[in-house]
Amino acid sequence: MKLGGGIFRKLWQGSASAPPATADDNVLPVLTADQLYSRLSLHNRLRGIRRKVAIDPQRFEAMYGKPIARYCEVVQLLPASQAHHHAYPGGLIVHTLSVIEYAINERQKYTLPLASEPEVIEAQKNLWTYAVFVAALLHDIGKAVTMAWYIDAAQDKIRNPAAGTLLQQGCKHYTLKFRPTQYYKLHERLGLLYLSQLLDSTSLDYLTRDLDIFAEVLGYVSADKASWGSIGAIVSTADQMSVADDLRIASQTGRPRQFAGAELENFGERLLKAFRLLIEERKLAANRPGAILYLSDDQRYVYAVAKTIAEKLREKMQLLGATDVPADNTRIFDELQQHGLIEETATGHAIFNIHVSIPHANFEQDFTVLKINSRKLFTVASLPAQMAGSVRESDKAATDSAVTPSPATASTTVQALPASAAPAAEQNLQPQVPTPTLQQETTPDLQQEAVAPILQILQQDVTGGHALAQDGLPPELQLAAAIDALPVPGWQDSPPDDPFADPPGVALPVPVVADGVTPVPALAQAEANVPVPAGTPVSPAPPPDTDPQSIVDGFFAWLWQKIETKKIIVNRSGQPAFVLEHDGTKCLAVVSPKTFADYARDVGLFAKEGAMSFDEMRQAAQVVQSAIHKRRANIPAGSKQIHYRRPATAQGANAKLSLYLFALEKVQHPDELKSFLDKCEVSALLI
Repeated sequence: MKLGGGIFRKLWQGSASAPPATADDNVLPVLTADQLYSRLSLHNRLRGIRRKVAIDPQRFEAMYGKPIARYCEVVQLLPASQAHHHAYPGGLIVHTLSVIEYAINERQKYTLPLASEPEVIEAQKNLWTYAVFVAALLHDIGKAVTMAWYIDAAQDKIRNPAAGTLLQQGCKHYTLKFRPTQYYKLHERLGLLYLSQLLDSTSLDYLTRDLDIFAEVLGYVSADKASWGSIGAIVSTADQMSVADDLRIASQTGRPRQFAGAELENFGERLLKAFRLLIEERKLAANRPGAILYLSDDQRYVYAVAKTIAEKLREKMQLLGATDVPADNTRIFDELQQHGLIEETATGHAIFNIHVSIPHANFEQDFTVLKINSRKLFTVASLPAQMAGSVRESDKAATDSAVTPSPATASTTVQALPASAAPAAEQNLQPQVPTPTLQQETTPDLQQEAVAPILQILQQDVTGGHALAQDGLPPELQLAAAIDALPVPGWQDSPPDDPFADPPGVALPVPVVADGVTPVPALAQAEANVPVPAGTPVSPAPPPDTDPQSIVDGFFAWLWQKIETKKIIVNRSGQPAFVLEHDGTKCLAVVSPKTFADYARDVGLFAKEGAMSFDEMRQAAQVVQSAIHKRRANIPAGSKQIHYRRPATAQGANAKLSLYLFALEKVQHPDELKSFLDKCEVSALLI
């Protein structure tokens, strides 16, 4: 096949009717936008998008309809993937319009721009919606370059869509030859290549009127998570929803999950092959303390520690050259589940809870796991020896987003780390915790468990009348404010006179060591991957690390690490840190309790994987708050600790954020944080 030759030809006007079918099923016709809409049954979806945008028909056609039509004529019948979601002719168009529809629906849950005047919000309403549309339209268009070559069936030439549509290049029929997968990720950064090809000058002028909004579009279509803001959060959520929908439909209907002519196997099958390779290479310990795999007592099923096996599979597939492995563990679980490669719980989830007991090794541990028929992984000869213990499934609720402690750290609870170890702890002990800006309500039919903790709080009778769900706060901050609005157990309505006193029952973790016995540091035990022998006292950390000053310094070190890596952006709406003025003094304001709970979990002061419940968030935060009180590091609010500020543009008087305030002179560690905060302007977002 000849792959060279020119790619520019005289413009060609396509006829209204579809080109005649060919005898070769692999040869695809070049279609106009209207022909593609009919072939892919997209008219209802287009009408749904028009209803959601809610502007006059003429403007919709000029600013939405024509870019969608140009998009369709660029990508033609390209699938969205070779062997994953929407892996059929026209799948990329179907996926993109699905993302657009979901994204516009998600956008309506946001009050944008966050923390702005009502007049500004109303004036920019349509511009934000349009920016979300453009980001969704461009998010996968780079696949037209990176996924496959379009080969002109008549002239045996490559037709590059970046140089114009196939119609414009005079092509009537084409075949798709898939490129090597090392170019897969490049598509995430090629959206801008098509911006001027899809949008006319009027639309481009409108899109770029506000550069803050346009910067978020640029951030998303350039795969820059640090700058994609609310738009990136909206479109990435919509993308996940579209993928999940298609995987579910494919599973229910039995539709093939591999494009004809694809050079990749079905992704789920590749995952299972990688699983078998890891077993053959003896990379997965089984049926012993600290193992990754545990067989059921009858050996019919194998339970794989969920988080650890996902990481092992990802690493193995990348070593084998795969570039399309999702970074999100939940996507890996979904793939295995949608292909019927793992068992489901009674409620249709992928994650099980088990209790493993090995009496002779003094080992007992709960795990969240995947459950797999052992015949899919082992032969009779390769089946591990039966374990001298038991495995019992637990009735404890589990969700697909559960994160399981790795075997190396599961048997111990790390409660304190030195301040200098905080950044390292974040990388080695816990996954990154998302910040509030990028969190929004999850669609109930896809991920009900993820939104349950928020609904639990907001449905309670909150003292002080904090009806936060209607007042425009982002859900993560609604949750934080609702928690702090509830009375502290044991204090009722009468807090102690000393604002720095601990709530009843809250104390710093202090290791209890028997006389004459040397405690075993938890981290050393974990790193050795050896279960703690029965009767051996385990110190959460060396005693000096439980000093309140170490916890306070560790918090500021953690906060600076988050700021430096742009996981937290100071003075941005929806974020957990602001520079405010209090009694004429410049100070740092931190949203409570979520920020303290995140820190406690990140560095091991509070052991909890996955989403925290209401009680768990308060408990985690109180460990840090107790240290802050003991060091008198914060500015109390009279006889209490919490200061309340309202977003300047909040519609309701009860939309308040709960804040801890710190005078900047108290923030002495690290020096970089103090210097950074000194340079920040006082925010006007909160009043």
